[in-house]
Amino acid sequence: MLLTRLIKVGVEMLSDLYPDQEVKEIVFAILEHFVGTKRHTHIIEPQYEVEEEKVNVVMTAFERMAAGEPLQYVTGKAYFYGREFRVTSDTLIPRPETELLCRLVVEAAAKPNPRVLDLCTGSGCIAWTLALELPKAEVTAVDISDGALTVASSQDFSGEMARTGASAPTFTKADILAGPASHKTHQYDIILSNPPYVMDKEKALMRTNVLEHEPHLALFVSYNDPLVFY
Repeated sequence: MLLTRLIKVGVEMLSDLYPDQEVKEIVFAILEHFVGTKRHTHIIEPQYEVEEEKVNVVMTAFERMAAGEPLQYVTGKAYFYGREFRVTSDTLIPRPETELLCRLVVEAAAKPNPRVLDLCTGSGCIAWTLALELPKAEVTAVDISDGALTVASSQDFSGEMARTGASAPTFTKADILAGPASHKTHQYDIILSNPPYVMDKEKALMRTNVLEHEPHLALFVSYNDPLVFY
């Protein structure tokens, strides 16, 4: 199939869900990820042909997007603090707002080798960011989800670590609401978290693609105790 035709098909499939400009960016992102083309490829190579096997893969991606699945889960990657992170449905998609938390910690770190504890780590975006931005830091990250911990520990920043001497975070499974027993012998210079904070009753106000695809364990808290993690 011609690339120009595949672009048109994708735009038609997703146009009911996204604004015109956004839908084009999504289609280009899917094509770049699965085919390797750039957003201008169809312009400078109008006869560019996409092989059938890749057309099938792209069509599956379009169908997942048309069903409301977030782009980051379809491609398996999200960008945070200038780095590419692996994400799955076991983890929340990193939000730009969380970058502010990391920036605040990096700027406020009182010494170059702090001991850092990241609670409810999810994809590990906070833990990895601090480990890489503060190369001498000793970072421990905790989550209750086996799936999230698998994703977090599989992030690959080996190249950057080799250049800077940074150490990978240590990832640990624990229920932080069960008490501090697992960390009672440790002291930390910085403790931070981006925990669940959306009340159950607020589900009706949330977008469908979040409700149906992102892990509820990482999103919701009881109406009776909404600040339990804080």
